Amino acid sequence: MISMRGGVSSGQGAIRRIREMQQRFAQQKEVAVGLPADSGNHPDGMSIVRLGAIHEFGAPKAGIPERSFLRVPLRSAQDELAKVFRQLMKQVAAGDLTFDQALNQLGAKGASISQEAISEGINPANKPATVARKGSSKPLIDTGALRQAITWVVRDKGL
Repeated sequence: MISMRGGVSSGQGAIRRIREMQQRFAQQKEVAVGLPADSGNHPDGMSIVRLGAIHEFGAPKAGIPERSFLRVPLRSAQDELAKVFRQLMKQVAAGDLTFDQALNQLGAKGASISQEAISEGINPANKPATVARKGSSKPLIDTGALRQAITWVVRDKGL
């Protein structure tokens, strides 16, 4: 775990120090948001990871359209995540957080964005037959297993 302590004053010096930390740490660590390999199975028996891949990328031969719950929401929130990251780096520079703690908070935010996107509804809408079978018009919502499995990991870069 990387721990940083030190007094950083406000102004240009602090901004320069934060940018230096971002560059140094960005070379060492990364945050991955998604579905871990050990996410288990959906109640229908399919692995959560496979179910997630089918929805994230679509399965045209099976008539399932792409419903990105990871790539699209996280790209849409890129500016928001960058702002959160900058705020967290200020806390790291002040010694209030370790870098790993900051990355874990960033990962939690990313997972939350993806989960909220599912809760709000992802286009395209379900077909009428699917609505009748599931009892819900919201795509990706039936048991909640996929949504609940979304998480994050902080890892060394390149793993």
